[in-house]
Amino acid sequence: MNYLRTHFRSAYSDEADLEARCLLAFSAAIASDLIAAEHPEHTREQILQRAATLLFSGSTGDQVNATASEPRA
Repeated sequence: MNYLRTHFRSAYSDEADLEARCLLAFSAAIASDLIAAEHPEHTREQILQRAATLLFSGSTGDQVNATASEPRA
């Protein structure tokens, strides 16, 4: 978590936002295979890419132009 804090701190000054992003990034990286969830109309890879884009871009979901907006092939 300290590693993530170090990298996110320069982009996020709000401590609660910083901690939330670190927790989400850690959870996605470590426990993604343990999270059983279906994603209607999207592949798991599309959703994980969208999550990474949201976490690391500093953008909100409305601002992100990611592949998750494209339906499953």
